[in-house]
Amino acid sequence: MVAAETRQQAEAAAKAIRVSYEPLPAIADLDAALAEDAPVLHPELFPTNVCHELHMRSGDAAQGLAEADLIVEETYHTQKVDHTPIEPRVALAIPKAGGSLHIISSNSRVFNFIRPLVKILDMPMSKVRLSVPEGIGGSFGGKNDLLPEPWVALLARKTKRPVKITFTREEDMSTSTIRHAYRIRHRTGVRKDGTILADEVTLYADTGAYINLGPAQLLKAAAHCCGPFQVPNLKVDGYLVFTNTLNGSAMRGMGVPQSCFAWESHLDLIAERLGIHPLELRRKNMFGTKGTLPNGQVVDAAPARETLERAVALFQSSPSPPLRPRKKEAWAWRP
Repeated sequence: MVAAETRQQAEAAAKAIRVSYEPLPAIADLDAALAEDAPVLHPELFPTNVCHELHMRSGDAAQGLAEADLIVEETYHTQKVDHTPIEPRVALAIPKAGGSLHIISSNSRVFNFIRPLVKILDMPMSKVRLSVPEGIGGSFGGKNDLLPEPWVALLARKTKRPVKITFTREEDMSTSTIRHAYRIRHRTGVRKDGTILADEVTLYADTGAYINLGPAQLLKAAAHCCGPFQVPNLKVDGYLVFTNTLNGSAMRGMGVPQSCFAWESHLDLIAERLGIHPLELRRKNMFGTKGTLPNGQVVDAAPARETLERAVALFQSSPSPPLRPRKKEAWAWRP
């Protein structure tokens, strides 16, 4: 970190610094990270690049697949996404009398930040005040992780002067956390009438170089991997994987948008293979008034069905042409 009187001085000083790097093998994606000969990014903490995993079971997935009339198997991929709020990260640290410190920053988890912050600074909590002004601008999950606060705090302690940092757009995009990229595979057994009997789901989340809030979003992605639909026999395996890429962490939905994309795409594929209208497939398998998610959580599911029917009503009342059948058994669902 470089501190100076003006941004121009700081940028000039930073450009004058010369750093020598030792090239190391880099892991660019999930396939490279999971390869048998892959370099391990954090060998002091983890024996492989899988830093977290979870497993959920209900019923007997193997038996359900054995009883199915049709098994549909497919893999779905999602990309990493930057939050790109209009307001980049900004932080200000102000030294106070008696060695205390006041830190003001555009974060959205002030009570979660204070414990790791005092640990980094090696200061008692009574000596550190962390506050967030009103109207910090957009976060969308991107300001849920500690980032510039320790930097300005350490510089303020060393200089005994207020220190402020405001990220440029480039700095914000190259240092902030982003949405996890996912690889999700569904292997689903169904009856000819569209009844879902079983599903084997494998989720791989690219968490980048560090963990951040990866385990929490993987849990949400796994819990919602089959949406508000009844799957009596379920096997879910989730893995959080290190790569040499930007850190994945919180973003709106916390892993659920990736799961929803994969499952809704898979439902369409199942409907196509069976020759059933995709809407009717969803109606047949959607939760009733209550539903149980793969992690055992019981949810009030009535609003899901109400929302589906309301969406259908709005679609049918729009000027767009209705969905037309290709033949008696199969339907086309083109935009």
